[in-house]
Amino acid sequence: MARTGENIYKRKDGRWEGRYIKSYSADGKAKYGYVYSKTYAEVKMKQSVAIAESRNKIVQVSELHLFSEIAEKWLQNIKLNCKISTYNKYRNTYEKQLKGVFGKYPISKISGEMIDNFTATMLTIGRTDGCGYSKKSVQEFCNVIKQVFSYAEENYGILPQFSKKKLCIRKNQSEIKAITPSDIQSLCKYLLTDTTLYKAGVLISLYSGIRIGELCALQWKDADNFSVA
Repeated sequence: MARTGENIYKRKDGRWEGRYIKSYSADGKAKYGYVYSKTYAEVKMKQSVAIAESRNKIVQVSELHLFSEIAEKWLQNIKLNCKISTYNKYRNTYEKQLKGVFGKYPISKISGEMIDNFTATMLTIGRTDGCGYSKKSVQEFCNVIKQVFSYAEENYGILPQFSKKKLCIRKNQSEIKAITPSDIQSLCKYLLTDTTLYKAGVLISLYSGIRIGELCALQWKDADNFSVA
């Protein structure tokens, strides 16, 4: 049993094991240390202490790692664990939207301002025809950025300089349009001309307020008890 995102696991011998980044190799690969205890609470405390101590000793090498380098390693890592269509989608997003913008920068130096500028550009003039992408598309771009940073954090201990909330694109709340009396009159005129079962169903829903599932479940025996809202 593991505690998601905490690198804490319960071993077969009943003890709890906590993993933390102890140091880094010359090429920036993480080297892990381990702490053990009989309870989750104790191993969590030991892990926290070990993490704090190791951070004081680790020589930061994050400036050596460009966004392009981390992104390529992340793509290689997921290639065998996801559908080829998903991999190709991530690869295309990186190559077409992200590489030219972030690729040359050390991943540790990418700021919130850079993220804001990227999303604003994508939403307004990001496409090749000078128009902006939809919010859904830009959110997909941001999801790839988020995954690259999560990979950098887990494998290299590189923390982003911005809140991950910046990678969430807010959607405008859709305006609910109510049907007008004149619309109802026009609709009823159409529904009462050459009426079919389908048209009758729309009429019943219009004047009773029942949902489509309730409409489909109606039987003839329900007609006697049917009332108009």
